[in-house]
Amino acid sequence: MPATLPFLTTLLLVVTGAACRESAKPSDVTPQLIAALKKYGATPVDDHKLPLIRCEWTYKEDADGFVVTLKGDHFKEIDGLLQSRFGKPYMWTDKADDGQPHAVFHPNTAGVAIQYGVWNGSTRVICVKKQVKSR
Repeated sequence: MPATLPFLTTLLLVVTGAACRESAKPSDVTPQLIAALKKYGATPVDDHKLPLIRCEWTYKEDADGFVVTLKGDHFKEIDGLLQSRFGKPYMWTDKADDGQPHAVFHPNTAGVAIQYGVWNGSTRVICVKKQVKSR
C-alpha cells in the first residue's frame, strides 16, 4: 500500500530522535511547511500568497523527509493549502478506516510523497523525498 513508506518514515523519525523544532505558542506553520516541502524536492504549481494556519506545531526531519504535527484538527486548512499548491491529491478520503480524513500526493505530481491526515486528535503532514532507484 502506498501509505506504508510514509508510515515507516514517521516511525523512523520518532524512534531515532530526528532534528526537531517546536512552537511552544501558537504560530503560523505555513511558511515552515512550504519551505520544508521545497527543501525535499516538492514542486508547487502555485506560489501565491500563503494562507495563515495558526496553531501549536512540531517539526521533525531526517535525510529522507519530515513530519509536521499540528495540535488539533487542521485538516481542512492543510488540505486547502496543499491542493492550492499541488492540485488534486492522488488519494483523498473524508473518512479513512479510523473515521478521520486522509490524503496522499504522489511524487510524480508533487515532486515528493506527501501524506496528511488526522491521527489521535492531531493533524500530521508527512513528506518523503522522491526515492532514486539504484541499479
